[in-house]
Amino acid sequence: MEGLNPPLIDLHEDIGYYIYLGGKHDMEVKRKDRHGDIPGYLEANVKLLVGAVFALQRGYASMGGEVMKGYGEGAGDIYIRPSSPKAAALDVITIYKWLVRRYGEFRLVTNRSDLDGEGIGIILGLEGTEYLDDPGDIYLYKDLGVRLIGLTWNYDTRYAASCMSRRDYGLTGSGEALLSLAEAEGIVIDLAHSSRNTMLEVLETHSDPVLISHSNYAGLVKHQRNVDDEVLDRLASNGGVIGFTYIRQTIGEKPSAESLARHIDTVAERFGDEVVAVGTDLFGCNPPDDLKRIEMITNLYRALEGLGWTRERLERLAYRNAERVFRRVLR
Repeated sequence: MEGLNPPLIDLHEDIGYYIYLGGKHDMEVKRKDRHGDIPGYLEANVKLLVGAVFALQRGYASMGGEVMKGYGEGAGDIYIRPSSPKAAALDVITIYKWLVRRYGEFRLVTNRSDLDGEGIGIILGLEGTEYLDDPGDIYLYKDLGVRLIGLTWNYDTRYAASCMSRRDYGLTGSGEALLSLAEAEGIVIDLAHSSRNTMLEVLETHSDPVLISHSNYAGLVKHQRNVDDEVLDRLASNGGVIGFTYIRQTIGEKPSAESLARHIDTVAERFGDEVVAVGTDLFGCNPPDDLKRIEMITNLYRALEGLGWTRERLERLAYRNAERVFRRVLR
């Protein structure tokens, strides 16, 4: 299958946060020190990506306050809530709006018919619910173009417990209200970063298929962000998908395209080809060396080919499964 380059749907990229923190916004230029840009997206045949709306601030807190460390970084490498999370989220949304207006290659996807458009589609997705003061804020964000909501990042919210929760209380009453509104409004729910109980409760009650946009398999690597067999079994029954991610700590001791392929292959064998997708977390993580840029996803395809994957199976992973979820949920 030489030259295989199927359309790609990437379920999680932090482009907006990268630019928000001062990253280079000349997306028409191919830069080797950047995870992606228009030349890279075209080379990778990117059909659609979820542009994460994430606006926490990196800093050092020596006393008090709610902070959250990343995975294995230095003791002082933390993320803190901005003083006005909603205003910060609006700043990141504005960055995506600017990208779409500045570059004709990008387009905003807000409904089912947009999935068939030309160019590189962007679906706006909130990464966490600290940006919602009330479940009803979903109407505001929908009007701004948001079509996906991740229930948590790495700390608990009034809606749900996170993967780093000290007490996994699952989904709250406010979370249930948010899910009902999301279903009524055609908003996709993302369970990446959510706690195990949160995932199980959502998968028990939510009738729309959901995403776990950027995680890997806990059966191979025990990590707070990885997903176990019970969750994956319910995800398959729900019709949702898991986007396998480039986060090094979730892949294994020697992260590479080959070791990530083992996560994908194992899950597909146990839970079916229809549950697998791609969620790189580019711009938001330190990828393995052979996956440093978006067009290097061909290394992942080749690794899966080495495990016996056919063109049809690779297409399901690359875009067909994720597209099925968006076609089902978007109005």
